[in-house]
Amino acid sequence: MSHLRNTFIGVGFAYVQIAVNLVQGLIITPMCLAHIPEATFGAWLVTGNLLAWIGILDPGVHLVLQQRIAAAYAHQDLQAIGRLRLQAYVLASLFAIVALTAAVLALPLHALLVERIGCEQPVQVAAAYLIAAVAMAVFVVSYGAAVVTLGTQAPAAHGVIALVAQAANLAIVIVLLRGGSGIMSLPIGLLVQAVIVLTGNLAYASLMMPATGWPTRGSLHGVGGLVRESCGVFLGRAGSALAANSDMIIASWFLGAAPTVALNITQRAPLMLRTLAERVSHAAAPVLSAIDAEKGRISPAAAMTAIVRAAIWLAVPATVATILWNPVFVRLWAGGEFYAGDHPNALIAIGLLAGTLETTFMNVCGAIGLYSVSGRVLLAKSILAIGMGSLGAWLFGTVGLLAAPVVAGALTTWWLLPKVIGGHSGWDGDRWSGLATDALKACAAAAAAAAVATRVDAHDPLALAITCGVFMVVYAACLLGCSGELRSLAIRMIPASGGRWSGLR
Repeated sequence: MSHLRNTFIGVGFAYVQIAVNLVQGLIITPMCLAHIPEATFGAWLVTGNLLAWIGILDPGVHLVLQQRIAAAYAHQDLQAIGRLRLQAYVLASLFAIVALTAAVLALPLHALLVERIGCEQPVQVAAAYLIAAVAMAVFVVSYGAAVVTLGTQAPAAHGVIALVAQAANLAIVIVLLRGGSGIMSLPIGLLVQAVIVLTGNLAYASLMMPATGWPTRGSLHGVGGLVRESCGVFLGRAGSALAANSDMIIASWFLGAAPTVALNITQRAPLMLRTLAERVSHAAAPVLSAIDAEKGRISPAAAMTAIVRAAIWLAVPATVATILWNPVFVRLWAGGEFYAGDHPNALIAIGLLAGTLETTFMNVCGAIGLYSVSGRVLLAKSILAIGMGSLGAWLFGTVGLLAAPVVAGALTTWWLLPKVIGGHSGWDGDRWSGLATDALKACAAAAAAAAVATRVDAHDPLALAITCGVFMVVYAACLLGCSGELRSLAIRMIPASGGRWSGLR
């Protein structure tokens, strides 16, 4: 199966999962607001941020393992696959125990945050926190199982498992909320999802062993090297988790429950769009690892360029759509009182664009083994963003909080990560100028699409959906007309063409 086809399968399943996430957000959030008191729901948001912080105790060894398994699979080194598989299971289990222990020890801090919000149901929130902590631990173990599936270039199997787990979470939460379980519905759904992801990937690996000749026994030889190499991943994951999950805690501390909920609701759709734009680099990472290991006819630099170009194509229209239609979406979906304001929305849009490119560069670095330097860069940016965010929220409210990561990124990741990748892959000025041209073409196509789509009055959900549909169709048509790379990619997507990475420039 070609690398391009594997990438498209991974991206396809990722987008189906995003669609399920979108449905989940459209259905679950209004149900939560209807069935859970506002301050209690705000406390749940803080719970998620706190657990995400605790989750950084998992240093990200599974990401190193994914890259190594993909390289071993590219060389058909079955002994290495068997050894790395065992190491993935053992290390993921150990880090899950550490994370769960830390979550239990953090109960007093969680209680302090819940008390500051003025939660109506503190006992239920504490119980929900503990169940969510168990779910987090199961997810950590599942990462160790999933990297075997991804590293051996089986995106379809991984996608089916993830999709089934996601759908089960959605169904369970809906049933429990309607049954009156309140805040407890949310962590129970997460726990079921985590268990399905874990058991599904374990079952897949067990079925594949006799079919592919993978050894049933492994070895822990080389674990120390894996842990040392994961230090760079840990720095990056720590920085990313701290920055991405500090906004709700900072907002609840400085702004109160109502602004925290409004900020979260206003960010929901842009975060979904950002996830969509980032999925290409996530799905392509195992394939890029294999390409980099093969050192064959396919240029790793060409593959990296294609991944960044795809992120630009997706992030630009997402940014424009956030500025133009997120205010309408929030008012129609949750109510005007949950819209954070035009200035915060503009900063959210800028953060979407910058964050997508930052994540794409981080995924590229991880796929080719540049964990250490990229991790240090992201950690520095995150510490700067948290400090500036706290000061900004105290002085300027929501605007100050949202401006902080943008300023911090401009000082660090926006130029340091491209420099790291360029130094490793030998990107020359022609590649960078080509990406700049791609960005200008995407901006021009988005501007033309916005000029057409804004003629539709998005006054109700149907009109908003039509408006966004018109925007995307016109954008795609304009970009297809002015981008030779997109036309070439569209041709290679046709099954008869036998899609390959060849031809990427």
